[in-house]
Amino acid sequence: MLTVSPVPMVRSFTGQDVLEANSYSKSLLRVAAEMARERLAFVDYFPSYESVTLTDRSRAYGPDRIHPTAEIVELNVGRMLAAYRQGPADCAAAPDRVGAAPKN
Repeated sequence: MLTVSPVPMVRSFTGQDVLEANSYSKSLLRVAAEMARERLAFVDYFPSYESVTLTDRSRAYGPDRIHPTAEIVELNVGRMLAAYRQGPADCAAAPDRVGAAPKN
């Protein structure tokens, strides 16, 4: 299983603006993960990066606006366990957003 960390860079040693360097590095890692997934049957991509970065920042990131909240980490771990450990039926019952109760 591959994923991309949602933790943003806070500094770049490339000479680029940190926002530009962060976007480039996350994009490159995402493409590399997708290429591996397409070429290797035993590789899968888990979208924790997308889950965190596409969630309202006030709920996804802690006060430092760098580290994900425990709530979103728990959500993503639950989704991952449902998808990869428990099976399709349990995946459908996993919470689909921060603060949501598991589906019944």
